[in-house]
Amino acid sequence: MLRKDDRYELTDRTGHSVGEVPLSTIVNLVRQGRLFRTDKVRKNGGPMQPLGELQEFEDLFRELLPEAFQVDGSALRPAPELSGEVDTLTVAELFARLYREKRTGRLFLCESDRHQEKVIVFRQGVAISAMSNLEEEWLGELLISQGLIDAQAFEEAVALRKQNGSRIGSALVYLEKLSPRELRRALSVQAMERLLNAFRMRSGTFQFVADESAGNEEILLVASPRDIIETGLSAALEAREVAEQLTSYGDPVFRVEVPPDFATELSEVDVQILRVLERGRPLSTCIETIAQLGRLTTAEARLRVLALMVFGVLHVGGAEVEALDKIVGSLQTMDYFRLLDVRRAASPDEITTAFRRKMVEYHGQPTPGDSAAVQRTRERIAATLERARATLSNPEVRPLYERALQLGLDYHQPEVRQRLEHEQLVAKGRALLAQQAYQEAFETFARAAGLMPDDARIFTQIGWARFLASDHGKEAAAEAIADVERALRVTGDQDEAYMTIGKIHRLSGDLAAAEDYLRRSIELNPHNNEAQSELRLLFTRELQRGGPKIKIDLSSAAGAGAVLGVAVVVLALL
Repeated sequence: MLRKDDRYELTDRTGHSVGEVPLSTIVNLVRQGRLFRTDKVRKNGGPMQPLGELQEFEDLFRELLPEAFQVDGSALRPAPELSGEVDTLTVAELFARLYREKRTGRLFLCESDRHQEKVIVFRQGVAISAMSNLEEEWLGELLISQGLIDAQAFEEAVALRKQNGSRIGSALVYLEKLSPRELRRALSVQAMERLLNAFRMRSGTFQFVADESAGNEEILLVASPRDIIETGLSAALEAREVAEQLTSYGDPVFRVEVPPDFATELSEVDVQILRVLERGRPLSTCIETIAQLGRLTTAEARLRVLALMVFGVLHVGGAEVEALDKIVGSLQTMDYFRLLDVRRAASPDEITTAFRRKMVEYHGQPTPGDSAAVQRTRERIAATLERARATLSNPEVRPLYERALQLGLDYHQPEVRQRLEHEQLVAKGRALLAQQAYQEAFETFARAAGLMPDDARIFTQIGWARFLASDHGKEAAAEAIADVERALRVTGDQDEAYMTIGKIHRLSGDLAAAEDYLRRSIELNPHNNEAQSELRLLFTRELQRGGPKIKIDLSSAAGAGAVLGVAVVVLALL
């Protein structure tokens, strides 16, 4: 749980402390893509650790639990205007679309298998900066790999930063290890390398979030959208893959359309290539001419044609393909319920019926006589609709998708689905406890722990369920308390954990220990009503039995509450 009175000391990637930072500032830095889960933080004077390993920020980064969305009364990120699954061509198409629509905001990309996260900043459709969580893309690593500095120079810059708080780049300039011009160039190279690595992402997800403040970011990228698209495709695709992309359209005859604001982005060679292709000849008869015009190899000529297609000045298949492409774009703006136009309470039969209806409405069904370009686009539409149908028809998957949608999350990320399933199991386990199905609750909590072994809080629930499912003997109590103490070792003091240990001690007959742990719980959280109630119950039963009296400190809120509670009970018995 995020608490406003917690203190967070941020440390940069060189180990330099930037001092205590307000919680709201950390949230804004995450929102802007400036902090990643690998950045270091010290909480309340404790040990330094990655930001993402603190439970509250783990939830924040994964955009999962409700607490993460209530820090400042708003969501971690506004609802994305565009979202979906990503591959190289999709990234390239996004660059073209954002330029065409003159969008300002941030494009968040995540490749889950490497835990790679990138943020690309756009101003009026032009990429101006890029950030990443990968160590090999940090400035020091980049400068060393390029031979601009050595490891010793980097260590000297780190020492200077720790001394006066200057940035690494500024420290290197001050130490005369780099000139200001070399530093500026290195920062631009760093941003471009991050951007090109985004094109290399073969799987993952994207979300574009509109944000006018992104236009105020420092400009580190100066390449045009047209050049970025071709360079990105070249970095990510082999010549064979480029050829396969083009041949998937058959031997296309292109239609050339250059919007007025696109003309300034085209080189003279681009214009000459477009003049060749607008004559209505198949690509196979033009490729050598294109290569000669641009002094390119055949493979480079194919890449240039693909880049111009993605940029949006070359079109294949006429009006039909253009209309289908617009449908593909519109599907990226809709969740699965909107896409199929069904109610949240729709039955599986209703979903299947809606799927069939939308396959017709969105022209996803193959039709005899389709060109290769039309067939390819229909397949993209059908695949999107099928993912929606399969997700909403699956009784196990659908609740997770609905929960992700409720919280504004990227459901397609495996991490998100894992967190959602964990959350679902915890809720189920608590419901089973309320039903007194203790053994089943224990097994459910254990499954939740298996999904998220780093979330130590679950072991409080495991210990309590384990004890309730046992014979309440001393050995069972010790085993259950060991589970709860595991949570305490990782998370530090928790009133719920101490209260749970107190309850276990009470039920197993160790009343003195029960009192101690309940008092510790109340000291941490005087508003823990359950712990207060447990302490009053403990005192009342001792009083009724005439046994040894429990010590009460009248100076504490807990002691005063216990006395008041007992007084009420005694008066009721008179």
